[in-house]
Amino acid sequence: MAGTTNPSAPTRRTPQACTTCRRRKTKCDGSRPRCRYCKAKGVLCSWPYPTPSIDGPDEFVATSPSAPAPGAVYAAATPASSNIVVATSPELPARRALDRCFSLFYERHLCSDFCSFLYRPGFEENYSQHQFLVLAIVALCARYLTPQEAQRDFGLASGEDILARYVPMARAMARQSSDQPSVSNTQGHLVLALAELLSNSGSRHWMYAGTAIRMGQAMRLNKEYHQRHGLRERECRRRTFWACMQLDQLLAFLLSKPRTIPAMSFGIALPSTDASLAYREETQGVVEMLEARIRDGTSRPSDLGLAPFWLRTARLWSDMAELDIFHRRLRDGLPPTDPRSEFARRTAAVNQWATALPEGLLWSAENLASFEGLGHGQGPTFVAMHLLLRSALCVAHQCYLPQLDGSSILLDAVDAAGWSLLHREATLVATCVANALAVGDMLSLLLAQGHHHHNRHLLQSVWVAMAVLAAANPLLWVQYARDPEYADSDTVRHAEQSFDAICSTVEAWTDTWSAARQWLASLRMMRLTYRAAYFGLVPDEPTASPETGESGMNADDGEDRRQDDDDAAADDESDYRPGPGDGFLIDFGVPHLCASIRMIATDPMAKHETLHSVWASLAGGWSYSGLVEQSTDAGVLGQVEPPAMDLGHQLWQ
Repeated sequence: MAGTTNPSAPTRRTPQACTTCRRRKTKCDGSRPRCRYCKAKGVLCSWPYPTPSIDGPDEFVATSPSAPAPGAVYAAATPASSNIVVATSPELPARRALDRCFSLFYERHLCSDFCSFLYRPGFEENYSQHQFLVLAIVALCARYLTPQEAQRDFGLASGEDILARYVPMARAMARQSSDQPSVSNTQGHLVLALAELLSNSGSRHWMYAGTAIRMGQAMRLNKEYHQRHGLRERECRRRTFWACMQLDQLLAFLLSKPRTIPAMSFGIALPSTDASLAYREETQGVVEMLEARIRDGTSRPSDLGLAPFWLRTARLWSDMAELDIFHRRLRDGLPPTDPRSEFARRTAAVNQWATALPEGLLWSAENLASFEGLGHGQGPTFVAMHLLLRSALCVAHQCYLPQLDGSSILLDAVDAAGWSLLHREATLVATCVANALAVGDMLSLLLAQGHHHHNRHLLQSVWVAMAVLAAANPLLWVQYARDPEYADSDTVRHAEQSFDAICSTVEAWTDTWSAARQWLASLRMMRLTYRAAYFGLVPDEPTASPETGESGMNADDGEDRRQDDDDAAADDESDYRPGPGDGFLIDFGVPHLCASIRMIATDPMAKHETLHSVWASLAGGWSYSGLVEQSTDAGVLGQVEPPAMDLGHQLWQ
C-alpha cells in the first residue's frame, strides 16, 4: 500500500555529523558541504576532513593560490551579502615539518612574545587537537625556513610558498573559531596576529589580537577562578592572558592606539618557571609583590625565573609610552619635574625598578651568555628586557626635546603646564639622550665584528624593534639640533653611529619580516625630515631616488623605497590600510618639525600616501595655521594657544 513503511527496512543513519551540530547537540542530516541545520541558521559548517566540493548556484570553492595539497582548507562563501563561510578542517603538514616550525617557534617567539604559554611536552603529544594553533605557528615561522628546509620538509620551493599555502588555512580557521572561546583558540589568534603583523598584511593583526583578548576576557583568564582545572592547566591559562597583555601593549605603541587591557583588570599571579610547571608547583604570587620579594630576599631570582622580570619591565615601558600616545604634555597641568605629575611618578617607577634588579639580571656580556646557555628564547628575552628598560627613559622624555629649527622658534607654542615647547629642561634632555645612546651602544656591542651572525637571532624581536625605534628620534635630534651640551664632534659621531646601528639592526630583518621594510623606510624618512628642517635639503619626490648628497638620501634609500612601493602594490586587495581621507587627515599643512616627525611615525602599516602632506609642507615652507580639535585613536586634541599646535599622533616611538 502506498505510503506505508516497511518495518523490516533498516533505519538510515547519518554516517557523520558536522562539528557544529556535534557541538550544539543538534541532529545533522550529513549534507555537504553545508548541512541543513547550519544552512537554515546561517552558521559555520565544518567537517573533520576534506570532502569533494558540491557545486551549487550560491557556493564556490576557494583554495590557496597554488595547487591545493591534500588537506588544504576548502573555504566556500556565498555572495557578499551572506557572510557565511564553510570550511573543512585542514590536514596538517607532516610531523617532520611541524617539528622544525615548533623548534623555530620555541627559539624565536614563545618566551618573549607569548610568555611561554605552552607546556611543550603536552602540546607536542596532542598537537593534532589544536589545529588552528598549529597552523598559526606554521604561518608565523615558515618565513625563517631556508629553501632547502622548505623543499625537504614541505615539498615547496621556499618559505614564501609555504606561507602562500598555509596562511589562508590559518585565516579560515580563525574565522571558524572566532565565536568559540578556548585556551587553544586564544593562543592561535595571538600567534596569527603576530604573523600578520610581521607580514605587513593590512590591519588583520589588530583584528586577531582583539579577538584573542575578547576570548580571554570571556573565559575570565584574567582572574584566578579556574580551580576546577589542574595546576598545569591553570598555569597555561594564566600565561595565555599575560601573552594577551603583551601583544596589547605592543600594538598600542606601534599603532598609536590606547591599550585594551587596563592594569586594574589583572587579578592573576605571575607565571612560574618551566621547571615549576613540570613539577606542578604553585605560582610565586602577584606582580605587585615582586619588588618587595626581591628586596627582602624571600624569593631568589632563580626561583622566579626571567618571565616576571620581563613582564614587569614591559609594563613599565608601556606606561611611559602611554604618556606619549595620549599626548599628556598637552593635557597635564603639572610640569614633568613636579613629583606629583604622572610623568614624574612613572619615571620614578622605572628608576626604582632598574635599581631593584638583582646582580644576575643586570646588563653584562657575562649575564647575557648565561641566559643564552639556558636556551628556549631566554637570551633574546634578556636582550629585549634591557633595551626596553633604556627605551622607557626615551619614549616619553623625547617629547621635551626642544626643536630649534627656524619655524619652531617662530611658533613658540606652550604646553598645558605653561612650558614653552622651546624650553630646555637639562635633566630631561640628559636622561633622554643618555639612554638613547645606551641603546645604540648595546646594539653596537651585539653587531660587533665577529659576532654579528651569532647575535643576529638575539636582536630579531618585535620588542627590540619597539625599543630601538623609540631611541631613533633623540639620536637624530643630537645630530641635527646641535644643542650646546651635545654639539661636540665626539657626541655627534656617537649619535650617528648609534642611529646607523639601529638602521642596520632593522635592515637585517627585512629578508624575513615585510614589516621591517616599513620601519626602515620610516627611519630614513625621519632622517630626511631633519635634514630638510635644519639644512633645507628637500628632495623633489620622496619616493624617487634623488641625487646623492643633494637631498640627503643615497641611492640605497631610493632602491629600498622602490621596493617598499612594489610591496605595497602587491598587497592583497582585501588588506585594509587607513589612508588620507579614509582614517587619516588629508590636505593639510604640517605646522612644524615636531608634527612632521609624529606624522611619519603614525601607524607604519598605513598607506604611503599619508606622507605626502609632510613633504608638501617641507617643499612649500612651514604652515603656521596649525590644527585644532584633531581626533586620534588615543583621544581628542584641544586647541593650544597661541597658536594651535598639532602634536599629531605619536612622536616617533
